[in-house]
Amino acid sequence: MRKRLQAEGFEFISDTDTEVIAHLIAFNLKRTADLLKAVCELLLNYKVLTQLL
Repeated sequence: MRKRLQAEGFEFISDTDTEVIAHLIAFNLKRTADLLKAVCELLLNYKVLTQLL
């Protein structure tokens, strides 16, 4: 995820997962322009990713 976000122009200042989550919300917010939808999309995608692992 980090590399995908970096390719989209996001810059990271730490190696924490928290920063990745914040950037994912910002990425989703650019597409939806709705904070609730952006967070819900993140949670749905995270649930799918954890089920694949």
